[in-house]
Amino acid sequence: MKAYKKCTVTLKSIDAAAENIEEKIIETTADGKFNFFNDGSFHIKYIEIDKTDLSFTENNIRCNARNVIEISRKGEISSHMIIDIENQTAVNIKTIYGEFGFNVTAKEIKNNMTPQGGELIVRYNLDIDSKVISENEVRLNVKLIGD
Repeated sequence: MKAYKKCTVTLKSIDAAAENIEEKIIETTADGKFNFFNDGSFHIKYIEIDKTDLSFTENNIRCNARNVIEISRKGEISSHMIIDIENQTAVNIKTIYGEFGFNVTAKEIKNNMTPQGGELIVRYNLDIDSKVISENEVRLNVKLIGD
């Protein structure tokens, strides 16, 4: 197994609610670890720190050779989401207010990762009973440190 390399992870997440509510943009930068495999799959892990209350969320992002994305978050808000361009999937999001379930429909996956890092762009919708709740875009950049 290859060793993980230190990296800087920059994430921009755009959540456009379907009900004409102002879109929510989250941007974060964190140190992390990156592993790129021979088949083109990769794994990124990093810890996100909320500057307002100093809580943290552990993030794991995996992409397999078919470009199926798996995003796991553990913290005040926890979730495990699979984003597959060929199949609709489901996600449960656990918060301090309870647990919520959504369907996930991938719209676009652009994987420009290499062994030196790169960019991943994922666009997907969340819906309940076929009613779109939000349209989402995640842009993830990985830059290796010290290589």
